Amino acid sequence: MRKNCKIALLIGLIALLAISCNFPLASLAQKVTGGNGDETSGDADDKSPLGGLFSGGNSGKDSGSSSGNNGSQTKLTEKPLTGELQVLQTAFWPNENGKWIVLAALVKNTDPELAIFYEGLKFELSDKSGQPISLAENQLGSFEDTVLYPGQEFLFCEIYDLNEKNPTDVGAINLTMNSNMKGVDLGITESPFSVVTSNISDTSATNYFQLRSELAIANNGDRLAFTPTVTSGGFDSNGNLVSCGRNFETPGFISPHGKTATEFRMNGITYPDTTETYMAQRVQAYTWQDETFPILEANQLTISNIDFIQDGRDVIAMFDMINNTNKSGDFDYILQYSAYDENGYVLGAYTTGRLMGLFGPGTKFGPYRFLQSFVIKDGQVAKLDIELITLDVYEEDFDVPEVMVEYGEAVFDNSINKVVFDATNLIKSSIGIDVFVVCLDSGGDWVGFGHTYLNYIEAGEKQKMEAYTFNLAGSSCANAASINLYPESVIGH
Repeated sequence: MRKNCKIALLIGLIALLAISCNFPLASLAQKVTGGNGDETSGDADDKSPLGGLFSGGNSGKDSGSSSGNNGSQTKLTEKPLTGELQVLQTAFWPNENGKWIVLAALVKNTDPELAIFYEGLKFELSDKSGQPISLAENQLGSFEDTVLYPGQEFLFCEIYDLNEKNPTDVGAINLTMNSNMKGVDLGITESPFSVVTSNISDTSATNYFQLRSELAIANNGDRLAFTPTVTSGGFDSNGNLVSCGRNFETPGFISPHGKTATEFRMNGITYPDTTETYMAQRVQAYTWQDETFPILEANQLTISNIDFIQDGRDVIAMFDMINNTNKSGDFDYILQYSAYDENGYVLGAYTTGRLMGLFGPGTKFGPYRFLQSFVIKDGQVAKLDIELITLDVYEEDFDVPEVMVEYGEAVFDNSINKVVFDATNLIKSSIGIDVFVVCLDSGGDWVGFGHTYLNYIEAGEKQKMEAYTFNLAGSSCANAASINLYPESVIGH
């Protein structure tokens, strides 16, 4: 089947692709410079690079509290560290295409009370003769600043493109850090993140080595965690890094005291004897809740009646998405799916990114959402968790009614092998609509399904819609006794 892609407003969450590795580990020469910060106090002149959430910052916000999911947020002040940032281990190896290199750095915040926000970890590569090796254009020789809680270890694992050099030429990595590093008292002395279940699958082929890390993870804290960075490291019997990988798009968030799933590829040179998982947030992601999104309270958009239909590796998620408020307009929201087998191990994970949809008071969409190739390996889904967070609501200059589209009778058109129907726009604005189609036999059992691509209809107009369909249980929509329509979303133009 070909996956249908929903056209939606995608902002902020960026999906990258990890690349597999199978070349031998390059000989490692390590040099670490830098320090744990001086003993001066955090004066007003020591402004944090980001500002905003930090006192003395220059983000343009006032000096009061910032709104967030937990109400007012106290401004954070950087303080001198009593511990330090230690680099426990670095490693690097080329990936299979011969042009890219994997760089890994395992670090630890040894301070017992303060978190670190701005590590300033930079690296330089040199060849075996000591000559510098530069990265390809537009790639920075640094790891992103990450919130490291007291006593926390974290593994940075990234893939970089070299500039006209073969990764096998790399002989050493020189890692430096912020020489004026300070800490922040967040009121907690350990990371709120933990691993619930962990599994490593060998997905290697004859011409390359590759693993997959499959994780159920938890947020034990009171703060919503946006786009947590999750990395897995594989170690040999001597404790040396021999593989690593990181997530990218999923999960988009972990609710306070919530659980979710992630899965990603690990690049390396050999199957590890032991593996460890590390979780943290980029500084930017940590501050989103306080500086970017209002993060609306509960009972905005809600989901209910969760169920699913599995067809091999495809899953049709079933749930109602409802606006339970008297608000209307464009809702900015994220949907997240996590699938587990009967033992709680991860079988699938997907975050939609940010979606925009029109809702009037009481508007309901659903219950069907098609997740193609969602299950990552053979297995029976025992539980499907679906989460939703509403980031913001943008009012329109027109009333948004509960029902925005009127649908005509759906029939299967054999000449084009599609389900066709009419849709009439009932509101005073052009809109885009996406509709799920269910084809039933005379006994009410499914014989096929499908859905439209996003179609735009001008205000007050009627338009013919076409839905691509898929067979189910050896039959198809061509054999349907009846066809039902279920709107998935209405999007303002």
